[in-house]
Amino acid sequence: MKKRSITAAEFDEKFEKGEDITSYLKLDKAIKPGLKAKKFFSNWPFSARPK
Repeated sequence: MKKRSITAAEFDEKFEKGEDITSYLKLDKAIKPGLKAKKFFSNWPFSARPK
């Protein structure tokens, strides 16, 4: 089923009325801010071995 496009005004109106707007959202592209993987660098000397 292809999703149809609506204007921002139509979207806002549907949202304000409490209608279901999930058919207009791209949920497969949704992300949560702040949960992006972060790089971690460590500078440990791997050649040093305990005696």
